[in-house]
Amino acid sequence: MIEFVFTTDHILAAQAAVYVNCFQQPGSILLFSIASTLHYDSIAGCCEERLIGFTLEAFKQTSTTVFKYTDPNPTAQQIYTVIVTANITDPINRIRISNSDILTLCEVLVFGETACPPGKFGLECERGCNCVDKNESCFVSTGGCPSGCAASYTGEDCYTQCPEKTFGQDCKENCSSACRDGLCHNVTGVCNQCPPGYIGDFCDEVCSVYMFGDDCRQNCSVYCLDQLCNHQTGVCDNCTMGRRGDFCEVEIAAAQSGDGGDDTAVIGAVVGTILGVIIVTIVVIFFVWRHRRNGSEDKRSVNQEISAATSSNSSTPTSPRRPNAEAKAAISIEEGPDNIYSNVRPGNTAVAVEDLRSYLHNHASDTFLKDQFESVPMANSYSQHEGVSAQTSKKNRYKNILPYDHSRVLLQVDADKKHEDYINASFVKGYNTEDFFIASQAPNSVILNDFVRMLWEKQVDRVVMLTNLIEDRKVRRLWLS
Repeated sequence: MIEFVFTTDHILAAQAAVYVNCFQQPGSILLFSIASTLHYDSIAGCCEERLIGFTLEAFKQTSTTVFKYTDPNPTAQQIYTVIVTANITDPINRIRISNSDILTLCEVLVFGETACPPGKFGLECERGCNCVDKNESCFVSTGGCPSGCAASYTGEDCYTQCPEKTFGQDCKENCSSACRDGLCHNVTGVCNQCPPGYIGDFCDEVCSVYMFGDDCRQNCSVYCLDQLCNHQTGVCDNCTMGRRGDFCEVEIAAAQSGDGGDDTAVIGAVVGTILGVIIVTIVVIFFVWRHRRNGSEDKRSVNQEISAATSSNSSTPTSPRRPNAEAKAAISIEEGPDNIYSNVRPGNTAVAVEDLRSYLHNHASDTFLKDQFESVPMANSYSQHEGVSAQTSKKNRYKNILPYDHSRVLLQVDADKKHEDYINASFVKGYNTEDFFIASQAPNSVILNDFVRMLWEKQVDRVVMLTNLIEDRKVRRLWLS
């Protein structure tokens, strides 16, 4: 409580029955304390009862009465206390104490709170309030607010800042656990900083693709496969072919040779080997299935067929895919069901589509894929008489890559145009259809016309080239530039 009106000392008004006091600053009055002159020496015994039945009035600045009190005590009091119980909404500017006779006072004390403008409090209204409602008046004595403390403030006086990790009105809200160190703005709750890999006012958004780190300002390495990496650390999900390391910063060829290596050569070799394995494996599976269905009259061993093919037309160049002596020695030749000879390694080598990328990446730097390729049979499991005959051998690029007689593509014969039926191409079974694909050697100048005839006669509408445009300094492009 603030005492904003002090005493009027030793008031002697023997001839006057009215006391008036105007306040320097209007206020909300709570209590009046009036002291009588019961023991004033100079007039002892003359005035003890002069205050009995006095009247107290309070006025606002317009001189309108807002409070009036008449003392009901029949006997004189040393101190009269008047408590304001009425709900007075207007600040009081002036009080008057009157009596019908002589009024004698020792002092008058008035207690209350100064009426400050909205948002201010204190004896001189010098302090600011921190209320939710900026237009309301706070408690003058404490600064507390009827509507509650504004965001970021707490305490009886609404003047204490929110403790760390809290925010909002009366500091009742906790900062998001996603904020770094749990710290946020004490008014809005917006995180001061996000941990690596997250952004947003409340750190609830993950970095967009290709980005990572503090505020998602760093780019994933260009050597990450598809430039995808962990949004917090930047570690690559997978590396591009020929690289390894958390950030794919190590070039595999360089790590192995110490001289930098050639990433393009590594990629080409791996891709070529993989395509070869896939094509040859499909062809072998198809031939085995066809043989079991129709039966085979010709069950020569692998070594006998290879010798026969090699002995014919020795002028034809040898295939670069033919295994060397060490590779053939490492391949075990076993007789499988139905006396079909095979040098295919046992075991399931299937790879799920979703695992293919990491599978190729893991074996990019070793000989695993090469070893698998060399384990595939080098054809010759069925008769290839047409391919090894003297009349057709000039139409083969390699003497040991020949079509089987039972599945080779037959062209229309035209004696007048000297069109024969042979071309080094074989039918390949589709998923649900016989003879759905054709696997053919790349045409050279000798068989280019036959190759075009095959496309026309078999109504081929798509041609997929599985070799490079230039191999061994030979151009294999089949279309005009």
